[in-house]
Amino acid sequence: GSPVFLMICNRELLADSCREIQDMFIAIDTNKDGIISMAELSSYYARTVKGGCTIDEAKSIISEINGTTGSVRSDIPRTNFYLYKKIAEADSKQDLQTLKNWHKEFLKFDRDNNGFVSVLELRFAFAAIGVLIDDSEIREIVAQVDLDGNGEIDFLEFIVLMVDRENKLSGECIT
Repeated sequence: GSPVFLMICNRELLADSCREIQDMFIAIDTNKDGIISMAELSSYYARTVKGGCTIDEAKSIISEINGTTGSVRSDIPRTNFYLYKKIAEADSKQDLQTLKNWHKEFLKFDRDNNGFVSVLELRFAFAAIGVLIDDSEIREIVAQVDLDGNGEIDFLEFIVLMVDRENKLSGECIT
């Protein structure tokens, strides 16, 4: 059967959960470079948790988050953070595997490795599988899942796109 989280027929619930994670990332990534540094993480904990966190605790949090992707970075890229937060919500090993597969797919689409899939990158992805599609159609696809309105797809929005696709394919959740 389909993974449990795919059966989220209430798309708004999924979108809200993704927006909350986006907002949390934005709150931590104070310099807006798409990467949470050790200093930003420590500062976030100082602002939100009584007593904050030590450097060792921050290092431990970073390695736990990056561990979901096998990364040994000393900071947290947006996509790793999003994957980690969604894995925490996964209900089964099947959900976990699906998320990891989607993460690999997302990274293939994100050719410039900036944490977003642009209209141009989507056009390349479609062309690679032999689908010719014009930019207006691609922009329409992006608009359907673009929760933050930036005109590109981040990993959370990619999850919404994949869930929409799975629900259409399975015939589940069609109203």
